[in-house]
Amino acid sequence: MAATNPQHNSSAAQSATTPSENTPKHCAFRGNILTLAVKLREKGLSTSYLSTLIRVLNEMGSNVDLRSSSKVLTYIAEKKVKDSYKANMCDFYQHYTKSYGIPFSKPKYNRDYKVITVPSKENINLIISYASKKYALIYSIIRDTGLRPIEVSNLTPNDIDLDNGRLNIETAKHGKPRVVKVKDSTLGMLKAYISTHNFNMDSKLFPYSGVISNTYCRLRTSMAEKLYNLKEERG
Repeated sequence: MAATNPQHNSSAAQSATTPSENTPKHCAFRGNILTLAVKLREKGLSTSYLSTLIRVLNEMGSNVDLRSSSKVLTYIAEKKVKDSYKANMCDFYQHYTKSYGIPFSKPKYNRDYKVITVPSKENINLIISYASKKYALIYSIIRDTGLRPIEVSNLTPNDIDLDNGRLNIETAKHGKPRVVKVKDSTLGMLKAYISTHNFNMDSKLFPYSGVISNTYCRLRTSMAEKLYNLKEERG
């Protein structure tokens, strides 16, 4: 029976459990992300936005050291997703770098803005009636003003004249700012929405544009199925 070498076994165990110098030491990133989300929630960012931020940053942190912006940028650049998604990843990571003092120069990726299109005002009114209060308000604003989801997602209390129902819009493509007006019914919904939330004056009021567009598609599909089933029942 071969003799054992306690010193050798001890060294082997230590090398098996100790990360190599080339392994990123970023085990604390999940806690940092949650801390960041709490701070952003206190600033008024929506729950849906923060849920997406947490998911994306956790995915990034599982693959690359979030403390190294150069490695993160390489990871984003090489990821096989659309540029619009890469732009969102950069937005989320910028929150992280600002919070933890990490140098970061955000690259510019072209966003693929999705415009909500509907065949008729009657159909969008059906979808509004089927949506939750928050999304009924969002789609009412879009119906009244023709704003794009990205423009709605950027709205803050500072942009809104609640006395006259006017919205001051900084265009998504950095064009000339403009003023649009919502209907009285939409204004009433907007007042009620703002009064029941603890927004700061520069807080984003609504989820980011991708959530607005995707929720609309889900509502439209669900409504179409409901109407089709109703028609089938009536024969």
